[in-house]
Amino acid sequence: MNRKLGRYVKAGALVVCAIAVLSGAFVVWSFNYAAATYLLSRQTAMWKAVVVDGSWRAALDQVVAYWGHPMVMKLVTVSTVALFCEILALVAIGALIYFQPWKVKAPKGAARIATEADLKKAGLLDGVPGKSIVLGSYKGKKIRYSGDSHIYVNGPTRSGKGVGFVLTNGLEWRGSLIALDVKKEMWQEVGPARLAMGQEVFLFSPGSAESHCWNPLDSVSDWPRRSTEIENIANTLMPSPEKGDAFWTATARSVFAGLLGYVLDSKRMERRRTIRSVVRLFSTGKDLASVMKTILNEEPDLHPYVADKFRQHISRDPEQRPSFEAHIMTALNAWNGALMAAATSRSDFDIAQLRRKPFTVFIGTPAGDLGSAEALIRLFIQQVHDVLMRELPGKDEPHKLLMMLDEFYQFGRLPEIVDKTPLVAGYGFKIAIIAQNIPQLDARYGKPIREMLLGNMDVKLNIAVGDKATADYVSEELGRHYILREGWSSSPGKGGMGLRSNSRSGRFEAEPLISSDAVRRFDNRKSLLLVRGHNGAVLDKLHFFLDRDYIEARKKVAGFGEALNVPVLEPLKEGPLFEPAPEAVTAAPEPESVKPAIAAPEPVAAIATPISEPYAVEVLERTASEGVVAATAVEDEEEVISLDLPAFGSLRKLLSESEAVAKTHPVVARLRNVVAEEARTGFLEPGTDISAFIRA
Repeated sequence: MNRKLGRYVKAGALVVCAIAVLSGAFVVWSFNYAAATYLLSRQTAMWKAVVVDGSWRAALDQVVAYWGHPMVMKLVTVSTVALFCEILALVAIGALIYFQPWKVKAPKGAARIATEADLKKAGLLDGVPGKSIVLGSYKGKKIRYSGDSHIYVNGPTRSGKGVGFVLTNGLEWRGSLIALDVKKEMWQEVGPARLAMGQEVFLFSPGSAESHCWNPLDSVSDWPRRSTEIENIANTLMPSPEKGDAFWTATARSVFAGLLGYVLDSKRMERRRTIRSVVRLFSTGKDLASVMKTILNEEPDLHPYVADKFRQHISRDPEQRPSFEAHIMTALNAWNGALMAAATSRSDFDIAQLRRKPFTVFIGTPAGDLGSAEALIRLFIQQVHDVLMRELPGKDEPHKLLMMLDEFYQFGRLPEIVDKTPLVAGYGFKIAIIAQNIPQLDARYGKPIREMLLGNMDVKLNIAVGDKATADYVSEELGRHYILREGWSSSPGKGGMGLRSNSRSGRFEAEPLISSDAVRRFDNRKSLLLVRGHNGAVLDKLHFFLDRDYIEARKKVAGFGEALNVPVLEPLKEGPLFEPAPEAVTAAPEPESVKPAIAAPEPVAAIATPISEPYAVEVLERTASEGVVAATAVEDEEEVISLDLPAFGSLRKLLSESEAVAKTHPVVARLRNVVAEEARTGFLEPGTDISAFIRA
């Protein structure tokens, strides 16, 4: 309605201006006609009527009455030509006054502080609440950015980043939202509003006893894309060192990718497809190469990618293998903790649905725990980025994601996000990178990469600046304007007699629009906005707790806070790592030298072996993957003797522990001899009927 009324007002103003111009032109033409009548015919009647009596219609009435008369037509021509000449003269005078050609002009292209018209031209006054990023206000009007570019927000501690940007956008944004919330302030203040929008709200707080869960491996695709995605996970958790030889880390990443592929591919890992299971592969009591050999023998149907990675590691120098494995264990150290393992044991939300059905995730790891949870948080951010960039949004993905990375420095290096900043347009998400100052980015990425990162961001909001390096950057980005510097000189005049000649000269010098020092001392109630291709603007800061709009909005949704809840994590009940999958096992078990010491799984079959002697029955218990795991001898009217293996497939222990019993129990003696002989020759395979050997 306001826009429609504004158009009517503009149209009315144009009509009034046109009438005024035409009226003025008519008055001037009438004056010209009267003057021409006097000059050409020496008659004063028309002059008196028009000029003295003010009867401006007299000239027009005469022209209408005597139209066609030669003298009248001549007067009309002269007065009309004079009118056009007068108009041209007025235009020329106006141009002279406006352009002032006698003055030295400043060079073109000078910077200036943006006006309301500039902000409108930049599209910052037309943003729709909930679908745009609110940056501040200008003369009471909200300034919003609706483009696809990432946003950089700068401000030291306690400068207003939270109340002026993070909380305000968290309250307004209608799409999916992911935000770092170490103080859990957003959870408490913004969470109710997110629920009121109809969204599910999650608090992912790895390292805490209360947290929603997310399993990084749940978002991994099937083969053949799986290999690329698990390598991305490995790259994120094991980034290349900034200095030194990257060979060890790169090789360790390759091994880690193979282990991730195994956990995702093996039927034994069903219901345990987590990073914690990768850690447990190092905790079997045997070296990793031995575990890999056993897996290759017992699971021949593994994907070639996994099998190749395992064989490559087995073939490496035995003295180097521990170094590669140590790199992996160092990177995965956090998963030795029960809380981290529990927080990544399942997924309460699906990041692939962020553009389909909006939901909110607050990353609420306490500041003191960020060191241990940093790798997982970095992986979460990286995987959200990678999943959303697999393909452009479909018709069933109408919503957008806003990811607010407060304290960006804490996340370590995120090379994928930095490298792909120019490519995000059209993928339906934007990232607000929030840092205390530019030196933080330089320390993490180096100056060249930082310049590339910020150079690809269309919007940079400087809530406050507290250091010289950032102030220099902001001052340079605001641009320069030109100041006229004047000088005077005096010299002896010609002819002597004490006369002097004074002269004045001037030149334009470029100066910062706002100096670096002035940027650091800028009004604490103001912020400096930089937008690509437009003049910098001075905005009023927003305040989540003081601005009336936000106070009223919070009151409306206060009742939803009671519905916020976070599950209490319980330590995982970890059973045997290798649960057999009978249909996947066809190979014989490995010899003792390559079998890892992993807790014995429950037996899946019992083979009763009757013998010819009436007083005894032997039972061999086997599993499909480990072979003999228990031997039992039963005598008529006698006690039951059970020999259970402490580790699966350990024939040596079976033989050694049964030696004493065999001296007094003939059945056990025969059983022991059979097992020893067949193990020595290599003919004892899972499922072998040994009743014939026992009878013999």
